[in-house]
Amino acid sequence: MDGRGPGVGREVVVTVENEQSHVIEREMRAEMRAEREMRAESEREQDEGRERRDREMGVERSRGSRE
Repeated sequence: MDGRGPGVGREVVVTVENEQSHVIEREMRAEMRAEREMRAESEREQDEGRERRDREMGVERSRGSRE
């Protein structure tokens, strides 16, 4: 025996495994958050492009209707 008592080594292993799973879980959440942010940014850019196009077409339509 190493003097630590029964089960101490097992507790250390379980603690390390739990910590590793928490680290992996945090990394996965961070990746998911980054993906959501990238999708949101892409959607904003698409919305801005549509709005810009609609404004430009609206200006062209009004110009065309006056002529």
